[in-house]
Amino acid sequence: MNAAGARRAVCNAGRGPGMPHRVMFVCAMNVCRSPLMAFVFADALSTGSDPAGWTVTSRGTSVLREDPMCGVSASLIAGSEAGRVFIDAHASRPLVPDELDSQDVILVASRAERSKVAQLNPSLRSRTFTVREALALGSPPVTAAELDLMDRSQAPEGGTRLGGYTQLLHQRRGTVPVAAAPRRLPWSLRTPANPADIPDVHHKNQPKHLGMLKAVQGDVRNLHDQLRGYMAARSGV
Repeated sequence: MNAAGARRAVCNAGRGPGMPHRVMFVCAMNVCRSPLMAFVFADALSTGSDPAGWTVTSRGTSVLREDPMCGVSASLIAGSEAGRVFIDAHASRPLVPDELDSQDVILVASRAERSKVAQLNPSLRSRTFTVREALALGSPPVTAAELDLMDRSQAPEGGTRLGGYTQLLHQRRGTVPVAAAPRRLPWSLRTPANPADIPDVHHKNQPKHLGMLKAVQGDVRNLHDQLRGYMAARSGV
């Protein structure tokens, strides 16, 4: 992604003619996980497909003031001019109800943020997923029966958002397994992380923090590839 593309990614990546596809990434403070996810997704759009017609934003459920991007997260994208432009322009922004309904998909770091979105607008459950939940739900090949169900069902959004991608993920809930959380050992005081979540390790030691964020980069690139592959197949490209 070039510098101009990075500027668009900061405050609504690449608008093309007509209605853009709108993707929002959400974490708690909008300084670490969600801005990194937004940049990686927008960067993948610019290198793997046409970024025109896409809007990519990030928000936080617990933002109280404008803060810059976390230094550890920023270090992963600072090697490119586009990354540096994005870092310089980023200021954390709170999640507000008025922005939610226009999003085609809301991708959150964890179930905590998913719950917050549901509290703000319960009707958005069918468009809100954790990143890792979306990856799991979208992993199996699409069947003819699923396509038929999507075409016959009268979803509120008419099945047209992202070519019906969110409708597919939502109708697979409860039928496609998402890895279950490991059980806590009787002698352990720690609750194991749920595999559907990208946990907040912002205040953990740097190796753990960095390792988690590198995993996030891979997850988001895989999600981009999954979504774009699905949309290409649906459009016959």
